[in-house]
Amino acid sequence: MRIQKREGGEAVRLWVHDLPGLLGLLEIGVVELHPWAATVNDIEQQTR
Repeated sequence: MRIQKREGGEAVRLWVHDLPGLLGLLEIGVVELHPWAATVNDIEQQTR
């Protein structure tokens, strides 16, 4: 896992390089999904 930080020290981006890393984050409840709500035909535009 890699974390990119700002000068103030807060995390900006988090990269998970493998499935065990992702599963570990899921187990402790830090992954939250925010679906884009777009259709496959027009992925760039939200439908809501």
